[in-house]
Amino acid sequence: MPFSLSVFCQNDTVFIERNINFNNPKYPKYEQDTIVFESPYYRHVLIGTSVVNSLENYRAMNIYGFDFYKIESISCNSNDIELGSKTNSIQSIYKNDSSLLAEISVYDNCGYSFLCEIEIANDSTLNFIAKGYGHFFSCNCCHTLKYYIKLNKECDIEKTKYFIINGEEKTRKSITKLN
Repeated sequence: MPFSLSVFCQNDTVFIERNINFNNPKYPKYEQDTIVFESPYYRHVLIGTSVVNSLENYRAMNIYGFDFYKIESISCNSNDIELGSKTNSIQSIYKNDSSLLAEISVYDNCGYSFLCEIEIANDSTLNFIAKGYGHFFSCNCCHTLKYYIKLNKECDIEKTKYFIINGEEKTRKSITKLN
């Protein structure tokens, strides 16, 4: 008896178009790259400032009832800052019944975008992580990053007492000292 097996799988394709004529932006010349993924579950293309949602920290955040779903980067508002002369800082934390919005300032290279995640440093501290990457410019500046977080029904936000940036203790703020 003849046996036949047919297997079908769906591939996912991402097309990336980029300008390769950097020296003359008036006359762009585009090149197209194609990335083929075996499955939609394997496509992880990060462009610009992005939420890193496939790491251990992201899974832990979900267990605690936090859903870090969006990051927004605001362009540099000052440049040519000597690196180390300014301290990263938490500008504001806004909280309501279902969400948390944290706005932080990070001083780093002007050409950088950021890979962002949140870590639960202990049961009472949220650590906003921003890892700079990208083009290296000859200046440093202040980047404002907005972390958008949904609070699921499992979330006990009252346990959160402190916020820090990149594990730096000098950025630690108590929730009572915000806003």
